[in-house]
Amino acid sequence: MIEKYHPHFRDDLLFIAGVLGKKRFQEFLLQLDRAIVQVIRNPYKAARLKYAPLTGYRKKKFFSVARPKKKQRPDLRLIYRYIPAEKTIYFVAVGFRIAQKPRNPHDVYQRTRKRDLSCGKETDSAST
Repeated sequence: MIEKYHPHFRDDLLFIAGVLGKKRFQEFLLQLDRAIVQVIRNPYKAARLKYAPLTGYRKKKFFSVARPKKKQRPDLRLIYRYIPAEKTIYFVAVGFRIAQKPRNPHDVYQRTRKRDLSCGKETDSAST
């Protein structure tokens, strides 16, 4: 399996580091690594995204902490596209899910919509 990352993926990590602080960021990185391993093991398990321009991508929900409080919902999303013909997983973004109206510009989906998503498209005509 080939892993590819969007050029702005690093910006996501820097943003999260600024929000969480040094100690909590280290814990987040461990959780992110676990989420990436889970996606690689089963890229079809995560839910598909429904709305353009992210249709065809999937979201892996996960927690920023190893031991979340009871009834806490996953606060982070890992957005990716699996391209089976190329055996490639293209990780587009990672960030906090901030569900509020009006939409928060720091929400992972709002940040991702502004990106050039042409890198994660399949090179042949096969669909996922």
